[in-house]
Amino acid sequence: MRAIQTLCAEHEALRDVLDALELVLDCQRGDDRLDAELALEALEWFERFADGLHQDREELALFPRLEQRAPERTRQLLRGLVQWHARERERLEEMRSRIEGAGYGDALSRDVFTAAARAYIELQREHSKLEDAQILPLARAVLTPSDDEIILAEYARLEQLHLRAGECTPIERAHQFVASSVRRALERQPSLLSRPAGDRRGSGPVPRVPART
Repeated sequence: MRAIQTLCAEHEALRDVLDALELVLDCQRGDDRLDAELALEALEWFERFADGLHQDREELALFPRLEQRAPERTRQLLRGLVQWHARERERLEEMRSRIEGAGYGDALSRDVFTAAARAYIELQREHSKLEDAQILPLARAVLTPSDDEIILAEYARLEQLHLRAGECTPIERAHQFVASSVRRALERQPSLLSRPAGDRRGSGPVPRVPART
């Protein structure tokens, strides 16, 4: 189903941006400075796309159709995911409130931003893992081709609300951010990219750089 394929692709892009932001956070340990330019770019991507367009696709398009087809226990899980979305938005608000101070070198702002960002990364990783393991397989099993068309039409309406005319797609923007983050990490701390994943503070791997198309 095309509606499910769209969410799967966005989950993959989300994981790449989370890994890239984690790399940005890890790089500040060498010189005690946050790369505020990249951190702001990641924050804006999360606000507009991950917790904007993508979550609206789920809450306003997929979940309502799925609730009509799914058993009660699944409806309870869907309501829990909506609450999970709210927790993620709280972390984003905390990051937004500190990004300016962190950019000016304020140590407290940097530390609060970093803690909120790491909490957000873990929330999103667990969230997307749960959806990939339970929600999307169920959607494939119970939704009909007619449901798919209805969901896709709602996606199109939401894209008109969230995306500016002529701008890159969220996935293209994600690829650009990942490439910039890896390049900046190589410039600042090349050793980070050669460490085994378990030697880094976070659990995510070094983000892959998408091939140019």
